[in-house]
Amino acid sequence: MSGLVGVSTEKRTYLAKLVRKRFHFMYGHAHGVEYLSDPRYLGDNMTRKLRKEIEDFIFQFPTPDGTTSDERKEKLAQEYTAFRIDALEEREKNGFRFKMIGDSQSVLQWWMADGTDWPLLQNIAIRVFTMAALSAAMAASERNFSTFGFIHSKLSNRLSPDKVKKLVYIKTNTIQMSDSIAKCYEPESDKSDGMMEVNSEQKVVVQDFR
Repeated sequence: MSGLVGVSTEKRTYLAKLVRKRFHFMYGHAHGVEYLSDPRYLGDNMTRKLRKEIEDFIFQFPTPDGTTSDERKEKLAQEYTAFRIDALEEREKNGFRFKMIGDSQSVLQWWMADGTDWPLLQNIAIRVFTMAALSAAMAASERNFSTFGFIHSKLSNRLSPDKVKKLVYIKTNTIQMSDSIAKCYEPESDKSDGMMEVNSEQKVVVQDFR
């Protein structure tokens, strides 16, 4: 807020309070649990106070019937500590399995496959990341409905359902498909002389259209 020019101290205080209120309204405990239990992040840059608050929320997380106990809290704390130590080590190594997370393997899939050493924590993580997956799916569905409305408008309402489906598919996936195609044809190096080496004995000329 210090960068605001021409705004009184009273208004800055009000705006800062409003931003914090909105942040806490949108940022629930589920978001904190996601951030702490994502092996890629593990609560990076989270304040110590907020991290302790989310950790306490995890330790006190009840069973499906709504009950909890000191024994369960202690077990969850032990599992969380073991998970955090293991995840920090894996992140430090940055091995093949770690690099898969978020790429060819979702965090939900990681917890389902690799979280079996921490069953209580695994149950919480799966519930939280399932919510995130459902939210993403709902958002994608809403985008598709919007695209349907854009394509099947009053001016083009004679399109057959099959054609509309194909156009929606193209509209939705064009950017991703274009990126993938561009990567396939990316040159390994930029030859200034317009030549691209094929092997030590043969060269092929590449016309430069730039």
